[in-house]
Amino acid sequence: MFKSLFIQNLTTELLKGIKRAKFSIQLVLEEEELIKISSELIEISKKDYELELIVTSETSTKSIKTTNLLKRLVDAGVDVYWLIDDAEKEQTKSFGIIDKSYLIVKGNKLEFTSGEEVLNKFINELNFLQKKSEQISLFEGDILAHFETDKPFIYSNESIKLNWKVSNAHSVIINPNLGEVLSQGEHLLKINENTMFELIAKNNNSIIKRNIFVRVIKDSFVTYTVEVLDPIINDYVALTYQNNKHNEIGVYNGQELKISWECNFKGELFERNWGLLPAKGVHKCICNEDLVFKFNFQSITKNEITSFKFIRFESVMQKSKSPSSKNIKSKNLVRLFLKQLTSSIKKINGNEAKD
Repeated sequence: MFKSLFIQNLTTELLKGIKRAKFSIQLVLEEEELIKISSELIEISKKDYELELIVTSETSTKSIKTTNLLKRLVDAGVDVYWLIDDAEKEQTKSFGIIDKSYLIVKGNKLEFTSGEEVLNKFINELNFLQKKSEQISLFEGDILAHFETDKPFIYSNESIKLNWKVSNAHSVIINPNLGEVLSQGEHLLKINENTMFELIAKNNNSIIKRNIFVRVIKDSFVTYTVEVLDPIINDYVALTYQNNKHNEIGVYNGQELKISWECNFKGELFERNWGLLPAKGVHKCICNEDLVFKFNFQSITKNEITSFKFIRFESVMQKSKSPSSKNIKSKNLVRLFLKQLTSSIKKINGNEAKD
């Protein structure tokens, strides 16, 4: 999931990493190292990736070649910063972070307890260096935009905070989810999938874009979706459940069920009656009796067992009529079923309103 490489020949490995990148590239480089990978950077800047570059130097003076290169990168929407290194202190390490998951560092390997820990260390280092640097704007009156998130990667259903500050723009839009926003602000939101956020700022004579990629780590080895066929709308309706290890779900007698699964990590998925399953699949059946499905995901390091018990509404009502120690549990199942039924009715009404 997280990979790090410590090497002396940084630019060779960076070129490989840049070609494999799909979402984001963040670099801290010396001026000479930047020149070596300039062609690939210009090419990748044509794509809607999150691109951030900090150039370290002992002086503020830039060569003509470097100035022209930085102009092209800034015009393409790359966030470029210039950092003057203190010659009396330890030189800043050069490194690159690809897709918030692959770290390439110039130098000897450092000892850390996990790949996530070492990646976080260099992400924090990059943020610290950015605050010490001067953002490069090559033309007077250009739009200046600062766009960042407090977390480069999160676990499913965790929150992230977006921060932005834009100058010289009459319109600022952030996609997805936010739409048009003020020129400066922050927003807290939850995401469940890998997301590329794009900030678009406009004035009378220019448009700039900034991209931030946030990686979402699935906290479960397998994602399950449970649906039932609604005969009124002739379509499947997703049922909500607590996502526990053992789930009990109320359904109609004779209703068609559809269980979908997708493995988020490498391993093997089994069901007690079906045996070995593909990494992604669907199973349909008719619920003429109370059903239990027990899934077991097995990987090299961990196992995860998840079961689903489908209790027919008719069965629940029969049990609730007979006095027993299970009455309270039966009532809870009835409440769960009614809640699911209400959700289904709302969806039906919503579809009718659209029609």
